Amino acid sequence: MSLVNVAYASALTWGDRTKTRLEDQALVPMFGDHPVELGLGPPGTAMLARLRSVDVYCGHRGRTVADGPDRGVGHDNPNKSPIVKGFPLTAEQKADLIAFLNALTDNDLLNDTRFANPWTAQLEEAR
Repeated sequence: MSLVNVAYASALTWGDRTKTRLEDQALVPMFGDHPVELGLGPPGTAMLARLRSVDVYCGHRGRTVADGPDRGVGHDNPNKSPIVKGFPLTAEQKADLIAFLNALTDNDLLNDTRFANPWTAQLEEAR
């Protein structure tokens, strides 16, 4: 199966064929134990509790945490890389950027029957 129609695969990962929902597969690198990737432990641990308890606001100026050990304004963080900076766009530049991003979606490719759902014929035959 090509990468183009991988969306039709019955499983989302080679490591565990039981992961058929994106929400479940996304947890594997964080909390999986076979193989251990990030090693954050099973769901429900202190890390998840901490994430759920922190009031975080992410805006265009950086992450702001209201309280707790990580409280502060991300924009003012002294460890923020000076390399990463925002930049202004004119209306024309913004329109050009949007046009470029839209060009990344190839409707001809999306509608090409060579890349259609490989299981459609089987589904139609079963009816």
